[in-house]
Amino acid sequence: MPWLPRVLPNVVAITSAHPERTIFTRFIPAQSPGQGAGMWRRYYERWS
Repeated sequence: MPWLPRVLPNVVAITSAHPERTIFTRFIPAQSPGQGAGMWRRYYERWS
């Protein structure tokens, strides 16, 4: 993921401050309209 080095310091800071309240999930947005799946496809077609 090319964006990971940019956001990782913020993720570490937030999770270190509140580890007991941390749940990590992964969301990778579509690169272009029409690439999303299910409801996300319609979302990205409308709000690319």
